[in-house]
Amino acid sequence: MLREQFHLSMKIGRDLVRLLQDLVHVKFRHLKRYQTWFAKKFLFEPERETLIVDMIRFICCAHHPSNEIIHSDSVPRWAIIGWLLSSFRKKYVEANAKLALFYDWLYFDERMDNIMNIEPAMLLMVCSMPQYVGMTQSLLEFLLLLVDNYDQMHSYTVANGVSLAFNSLVTKGVINNVDTLTSCDALSPFLKERLKKLLSSTNETLPHQLCPSRLPHCSADASHLETPASHPKHEPAGA
Repeated sequence: MLREQFHLSMKIGRDLVRLLQDLVHVKFRHLKRYQTWFAKKFLFEPERETLIVDMIRFICCAHHPSNEIIHSDSVPRWAIIGWLLSSFRKKYVEANAKLALFYDWLYFDERMDNIMNIEPAMLLMVCSMPQYVGMTQSLLEFLLLLVDNYDQMHSYTVANGVSLAFNSLVTKGVINNVDTLTSCDALSPFLKERLKKLLSSTNETLPHQLCPSRLPHCSADASHLETPASHPKHEPAGA
């Protein structure tokens, strides 16, 4: 784990590591101003797009905030990732960024893997609804495509890993239940059926209802997910 964190930190550089760590301490009321400054410094030039892939990987796997930060009014990791995902021009780079976000889901084993690595993707899907349901739909569609196509020789292993990821997210209270996705009227019926089929076809049974989510901000204003129109738009590299 420490070796991976060091590797990810080296890929994006010390200064950017510090800025990303500072970003999760920014209060929601100051986020827009910080985003504008951050975009001007790091996202202006098109060739910088590929850096976002490593940034997302770093946020998921190498920056795990304390419970005190999680329960404060600071910006959650999923909100930062949602904003970064909205800044791409090149589709292939966007696909790599989504792979960076979901990579740890594909072979997830709760005995060895850290749930904090998969938490941001789940919360981004759930908390984007209903205002930014397009984000949820895009991410869920990509995840299901990964299940079908990422490693076809081990497709059951991947499907089981994703199912176990959902199971752990529910049992540990990150989300209340998977009905949040499977019962959302705004989501594609096809995607909902695919998700239900995936979860029912593996050996793990997901709890239907558990304790309330332990993480805040899902009901917060989702304006942080807007494509930064006032900003220049411009296997994951760290996986």
